[in-house]
Amino acid sequence: MDKKAFGNRIANNFNVGDMVTWSDWSDSNDGVLNRKLSCGILINIITKQLGERDVVFGQILPLKSKEIVEIVITNITKVETTY
Repeated sequence: MDKKAFGNRIANNFNVGDMVTWSDWSDSNDGVLNRKLSCGILINIITKQLGERDVVFGQILPLKSKEIVEIVITNITKVETTY
């Protein structure tokens, strides 16, 4: 991973296979903004160039879907589990 990429330092706290959460936002018909917490498994950490800057993304397989989503790594939270 490029050390200058946005989110690189935060990405070091994640491992492939971690359970993670993130927020999805949507608006309802009456104009109210709704926040939905989503959960999934981190399957890859990638760097993409956006404009002039490299940005780190997590590729996540949501628990309620079969379609992989890409979320900026700074918007992902690791679910801490105890064994």
